[in-house]
Amino acid sequence: MDIKITSGVGRASTEIVAFDEALRDAGIGQYNLIKLSSIIPPKANIKIDKEDYQKGKVGDKLYVVLSKDIETVEGKEACAGLGWSTEIDSKGGIFIEEKGGSEENVRKCLKRGFERSFEEIEDKLKNNGINIETTSIKCKGKPACAIVAAVYEHETWKSNQ
Repeated sequence: MDIKITSGVGRASTEIVAFDEALRDAGIGQYNLIKLSSIIPPKANIKIDKEDYQKGKVGDKLYVVLSKDIETVEGKEACAGLGWSTEIDSKGGIFIEEKGGSEENVRKCLKRGFERSFEEIEDKLKNNGINIETTSIKCKGKPACAIVAAVYEHETWKSNQ
């Protein structure tokens, strides 16, 4: 299974429209998002890919782990990030989502999150390292939104016909 990491940013007159703009920028704006928790399935291949996910039909389901931040204060940044680590022997892994402040702050928080997780789970994750993807956008008078998403798969709704 491939899991693709994409990111996007947006500014608009309202928070929800800024979020919609960030989804479109990430290439996943036409889907109904189904949020997943943080577990990475065994043998997943994770890659950063800002490809256009607009291949499905409008309204199709898209399974994602999502990090989102919205900022409404002039001059402050909306910043979102995902960190991930997988076991060396491909038995799966975890995502951690973080948001807020700055990309530097998000990276630090993600690293601390993994340090705490490594204390509670097997060392196999620790040995394979941590990967981090972040994005940010400054608020310039209108709400700003930053997202990073791990896209698992797309699914079309089943028809009753």
